[in-house]
Parts: sequence; C-alpha cells; structure tokens
Amino acid sequence: MKKVLLLALSMVLLASASRATPCKVESFDKLIGQSCNIGPLLFSNFQFTGTASGGAPMPTAANTTFVPITTGFGGQLGFELVDGWIAEAGWTSGATITYTVSMCPHGCGITDATLEMNGGAQSPGTASITLSNTTNPPANFNLVVTPAGNIMGTSFPGVTSLGLQDVISSNGGPQGGGGFAHISGDYNVFSFTVPEPASLALLGTALFGAGLLLHGRLKLGDGANNR
Repeated sequence: MKKVLLLALSMVLLASASRATPCKVESFDKLIGQSCNIGPLLFSNFQFTGTASGGAPMPTAANTTFVPITTGFGGQLGFELVDGWIAEAGWTSGATITYTVSMCPHGCGITDATLEMNGGAQSPGTASITLSNTTNPPANFNLVVTPAGNIMGTSFPGVTSLGLQDVISSNGGPQGGGGFAHISGDYNVFSFTVPEPASLALLGTALFGAGLLLHGRLKLGDGANNR
C-alpha cells in the first residue's frame, strides 16, 4: 500500500511538471487529436473545417502547414498557418480552425493575443481573418485583420486557458467583377506571465513538504500494522 501511494504521489507531481511534446513544423491534420507545447504554452483540441465555393479548391488540414513561432513578435509565442486560400472572381475559399491554448495554473497567465495575416485583395474581392474567444469571459475578444490593417492585438487580465476560433476568409467578389483575394499566412501569437523564481521555489517546497508528510504518515501506519 505504501509503495502504491508513493507511486501515485510521484505521478501527480510529474504530471504537474510535465508538458506535451514540443510543437513542430507539420501538416495541420497531424495535430488533430493531439497536443503540443511552445515554451510554456500548451496547444490542444485542434479542429479544421475547410470551405470553398464557385470552383475554388477545397482547403484541407493536410494541405495546411502549422509552423511554431518561437522568436520575433516581441517575445510572443504561437504559430503560423500556411496555405494558399485563393479566390478568383466568383470564388470563395477559407477555413474555420478551433483550438485551446493554456498554461500552468500556479501563477501563470496568458495576457494578450495578436493576430496577423499575409495576404491581399483586389476590389471587389476581400480577405480577412477573425480570431475570437468566448469561452473565458475576462478575456473575451474578437480580432479582425484585413490587407489594409493586417495586424491587431488585445490585452486582458491573465487567464490560464483560452478556447479560440480562427476564421480565414478569401472572397473574390461577383463573377466577372475582376476581383481577387488570397491569404497565405495566418499568425496567432500570445504574451504570458510566469511565476517569479521565489514563487516557484515556494511551490516546490510545498510539494516536497506534502510528500514528506505523506511519507511520514505511511511510515507510522506501517509501524502500527507491524505491532
């Protein structure tokens, strides 16, 4: 019994300290049903739904590349989605992507989100990306970028988790209207806070103390059982 409980405690401590495998450059379909981390940020619950009309090729998760972002963006971390969402006149092309980004609960917090796009449009064609969160009221936001304003960010009180929807839309305008739109890159990046070293040390001390306390109680119990 003693060994089982000590093993359970060890597993809890390891789970709280461990992360998923690091994110890497790969096709988006490989992420569905999986999770990965970029620094202290954990990305999970990936879903992808492509949309197309008027003869545009249907975007797919397999043809969309996920690229982790670990440098630049002023220290923010996140990812870029790369594909060719192209819409000629009379066409539309896009995708709806959902995912969750989270952090450890002990003093950590995601504090802002930034959305940026690579793309363009020729009137009457339009191109836009919308990133929204409605799952955590303190951090509700709806960011929209277009070729004319291709980067937007928002700050909010630190939260440990965001459920996000990323909607990519290229619309070539009416048939015969001479419009065109394309989106080749979709950037989602985040800022965050982590505990100060003293806070981490205090947390470590508390966990260590809890382990010693449990060990002592188990030892006393075993002694009583052996009398």
